[in-house]
Amino acid sequence: MLQFGDYAEIGALIAPRPCVWETGSQDRLIVPGWSDRFRVRLECAYSAAQALESLKYDQFEGGHEWSGRVAFPLFDQILKPR
Repeated sequence: MLQFGDYAEIGALIAPRPCVWETGSQDRLIVPGWSDRFRVRLECAYSAAQALESLKYDQFEGGHEWSGRVAFPLFDQILKPR
């Protein structure tokens, strides 16, 4: 798939649906500066879909792991039956 795009392009396929991207400050798999470039590209896609409010980020202290600080409340909001 990477011949067609990177994470931002793959993430853009989720738009306009809600999405949370988590990034740990000590994640050794993330190249310095990559996260900022990724955000700009992904925000362009969500803006084009008129869904910028559906895009969330969670930058947290930690490594290559899930925080859940932003994602879990969003999951509850979207996935729980009404």
